[in-house]
Amino acid sequence: MSVKDILKKLLSFIGCTQKDPPSFKFKYAQNYADGLPRPNAFVELSSETSSPIAINMIIDSGADITMIPKRIGITLGLEKTGDKETISGISGSLDYYEKDIFIEMGGCRIKTRCAWVMDDDVPLLLGRKDVFDKFKILFDEKNLEVIFIPH
Repeated sequence: MSVKDILKKLLSFIGCTQKDPPSFKFKYAQNYADGLPRPNAFVELSSETSSPIAINMIIDSGADITMIPKRIGITLGLEKTGDKETISGISGSLDYYEKDIFIEMGGCRIKTRCAWVMDDDVPLLLGRKDVFDKFKILFDEKNLEVIFIPH
C-alpha cells in the first residue's frame, strides 16, 4: 500500500471525504468593531437532525471547545437536555449545554462537541476540542490566513 493510499484511509477515518484532500486555508476577516483582523473559517454546521447551515466562525486556539450562540443551536434543532454547565472566559461566565454537532470545512466533516451557550450575544468560535487534533494548523499573521493540513 502506498503512502498516498494510507493517507486517504486515515483521512477517511477522521471524516475527510475528498479523494485527495489537500490543505485548505481561510482568510482573516477585518469586520470587527475594533478593526483588528481575526482568523475566520467559513464552515457548514449541522446536527443529526438538521440540514447544514453555512456560517463564519472565529478560529480560536485559546478556546477549549467550539462555541455557538443560542439562536444557532435552535436552528440546528438542539435541545436543552443533559446537565447545564458554566464556562468562563475573557467576557465572564456563561451557561451552556455540551452538544454534538458536525462541522464541514475543506472537504472534511468532523463530529465535535460544542458549548451551546444560552445567550445570543456571543461569537461563534471554532475551538480546539475534537477539531485541532485532526489538522496541523498554521496561523500566518503576515499573510492574514490560516492553513489547515489534514493529519
